[in-house]
Amino acid sequence: MSHLRILFFGFAWLLAIAGCATETLDNTPPVPTPSTSQMGANFDSKSVTTIHGRAIWHGDVPKAEEQVTRRIAFNHKMHLHPARWTTRHVPKVDAASNGIENAVVYLRTIDSRRARTWDHEPVRIEIDDHRLAIHQGRRKSGVGFVRLGETVDIVNIDTKYHNLKAGGAAFFGLPMFKSNVVHQKTFTQAGLVDLRCAAGYYWLHAHLFVVEHPYYVQTDSTGRFELSKVPPGEYDAVCWLPSWHVDREERCPATGNIARIAWKPPVEHVQRIRVAAGESVTVDFRWDGVQFGK
Repeated sequence: MSHLRILFFGFAWLLAIAGCATETLDNTPPVPTPSTSQMGANFDSKSVTTIHGRAIWHGDVPKAEEQVTRRIAFNHKMHLHPARWTTRHVPKVDAASNGIENAVVYLRTIDSRRARTWDHEPVRIEIDDHRLAIHQGRRKSGVGFVRLGETVDIVNIDTKYHNLKAGGAAFFGLPMFKSNVVHQKTFTQAGLVDLRCAAGYYWLHAHLFVVEHPYYVQTDSTGRFELSKVPPGEYDAVCWLPSWHVDREERCPATGNIARIAWKPPVEHVQRIRVAAGESVTVDFRWDGVQFGK
């Protein structure tokens, strides 16, 4: 009887989450905002510069640990096929160079009208084998860059039910009962979007930057980056990394299983730079565990 009661409450809670978090996805063609529709209107290809550099880790490198989850709030048979995953957001540091892979570097306080045209590949959000990943061109990571007003594809390749939940600069819930069905979502507010699963797979987590200009990039396997065709001016160069430290765990009241994890906020490293036409500017960002509170 107690087992049936747990299943009943778990299923009821699932329906409640799906019901209160779901909105109709807007698949109509996006209407450009004034800032995005005028992107590149005043771009001068003869008066540009390049910003390059590295994101480097100093000190002890945090270790990602493998976790095995045998039960979640909405899947009481998960012990038959446990999910294996590693600690989310731990910096991936190259042993030879100490470079940090997949750190986000971008420019703040830049006029989109003076920017180059948008050149990032379309974004596709996938849930596959209990993993949430952002596909953009050849890159597969936990981060993607979306032009303000554009639409992205979202698909659940996993055979399990998932509910993609967004917070931050976007708020929606997307129940995905069937596999390999492509959904679409248009992002109409600039900012950082927090993506997670609201169906009990609490470790799934990724981010989207919804932005008004293309000067966003992720570092390569040795921590190097390059921002090309930058108009002259004075900018904040920002290096962004998510935190792997857990702020709190929220549990299902019926089962006691972890239902949701809240990570501590991402950390930014900011440097003010001035660039002139024809120059090549180097900016290095140095990171350590102290910046994340450890």
